[in-house]
Order: sequence, then C-alpha cells, then structure tokens
Amino acid sequence: MIKAGLLAVLASFSLSDSVHNVTPDNFNDSVLNNPKPVVVDFYAGWCGSCPEMKYYFNEICEENSRLYCAGYDFDSGEEIPATYGVDPLPAFRFFCNGKEDESRRIDGAIPKEQLESKILDFLDNCN
Repeated sequence: MIKAGLLAVLASFSLSDSVHNVTPDNFNDSVLNNPKPVVVDFYAGWCGSCPEMKYYFNEICEENSRLYCAGYDFDSGEEIPATYGVDPLPAFRFFCNGKEDESRRIDGAIPKEQLESKILDFLDNCN
C-alpha cells in the first residue's frame, strides 16, 4: 500500500529545472553540440521504474552544474532511442564532446548511489 502511494507520487514527478527536455527536434543541438558533458535519461510514462529513476536523476542533476542533464520521453519519437540502443527503459546515455561513451550505458533501474557514482565518474573523465 505504501509503495503504491509512493509510486503514484513519483509518477506525477516532472522534470526539474536542472533537467532539460529533449526531443527529436532539439536532440542534436542540446546533446551532440553541447560543450558540457551530457547525460540523457530515456523514459516513458508507461515505464514502471522510470519515475523512481527520474526522481534520482533530478536530485543528482540539481547538485552538478558542470553537467547538462537531459530527459527524453521515449514516446516523442523512437528513432533517437533506437540509434543509441535504448532497451529496456529506463536508460541513461553519456555524451562527451558530442560522442556517446558506450561503455557507460545504463539499461534498467539501478540504486541511486550507483547512478550518482557513474555520473560523477563520467564527469571526472570527460575531457
């Protein structure tokens, strides 16, 4: 019962000011042409574990101004997710100097501490 209530609250959670909404129309400018290191959270409204991961991602992004955080709704267009092998959701992709670092891909839900550790390591190693 408590978990169901928590999931309902998380499902209504929207992107924070620290996470920018990206779409097929602005993906290249926002992600590939961005001078900052970029992490993209691929999510969907129908994805059961996406709200919890989005919540964690928002918290991490609020604390890391060196990072450009982006959220991509899978339902806004499947071509971009397909290009980056997004399956299953949620998924996170890491971009440094306009190129994806495929070795850092995250597919599926993970604990917040692990997500934060991977993001901070990425920040420390993106030149």
